[in-house]
Amino acid sequence: LLRQQNYQRVWFLHGSARYVLAAWLAGIPERIGYGIGLQRLLLNVPVALPSRYRHAEPMARADALLALLNIPPSELEPRLLLSAAAEQIVAERFTTWPRPWIALGIGSSEPWKQWGAARFAELALALQRRSIGSVFVVGGPTERLLADEILARVQSGGGAAADAVALPIEQAAGLLAGCGCYIGNDTGLLNMAAALQVPAVGLFGGSPPLTHSRYIHAILPPAGETGMAAITASQVVEALDWLNQPDETHNDS
Repeated sequence: LLRQQNYQRVWFLHGSARYVLAAWLAGIPERIGYGIGLQRLLLNVPVALPSRYRHAEPMARADALLALLNIPPSELEPRLLLSAAAEQIVAERFTTWPRPWIALGIGSSEPWKQWGAARFAELALALQRRSIGSVFVVGGPTERLLADEILARVQSGGGAAADAVALPIEQAAGLLAGCGCYIGNDTGLLNMAAALQVPAVGLFGGSPPLTHSRYIHAILPPAGETGMAAITASQVVEALDWLNQPDETHNDS
C-alpha cells in the first residue's frame, strides 16, 4: 500500500523499527524518526535522539526530534479546530441530556492504564448524586462491552448515563467540546479534550502524567501505592471540587 502511493518522505513518531522497515521496503526515499535502537539503521536523515529518550513520553520525544531538526513549534500546546457541523450533530443527538455534560473516557491502549467498569460506574453515580448535569460514557468500538457493563452498573445503582461509544471521530470531538469536563484513562480522547481546551482529568496509575497541556490535570495513586486500582472515585470528585474553585485558589495551591 505504501509503495502504491509513491511517497517522498515519511516521519516516524514512534520507536518501532518495523514501521521504518516497511517504509524502506516500499522505497520511500526520506525516512525521518527518533533513531532509537535498530530504527537508527533504517533511517537516512542523520538525526538520532539521545538514549535517555528511549522511554520518554511521546510528546517529549516528538518535541526533541523537532528541536534537533531546527523546526520551531507552531503552537505552545496542541489545539484542535472543530467544525460547526459536528457540534450541531452532537447537540441534536443528545438534546434531551441536561447540561453541563461530563465525559467519562473509558478507553485504554493497555490493560494497566484501565480504571475498570466498577470504578467508572461508581464515579458516574457519585456525580449524579450531586445533580451536576449529565454523564456520558465515551470510547471506541473496542470498548463496547466495557461500556455496556458500566451503563448496566449505573442503571442498577439508580442512575443514568448517555451512551456515546463508537461515535465518528469528528462527532466525538464535538461532544467533548460541549462538555464542561472530561475524566478518563491515559488515552487519545484525554489529549483530544485538552486540545479542545476542555478541563481534562487524567487517571495516571499505569503511566507517567502528561505535562504538555495546561488543560490536563493528573490524578495519581495515593503516596506509597501504585496502579490504577489505587485511584478512588472520591479522589476524582475531590479533584473536580478543586477545579471548580476560583483561579486564585489554584494559584495558591
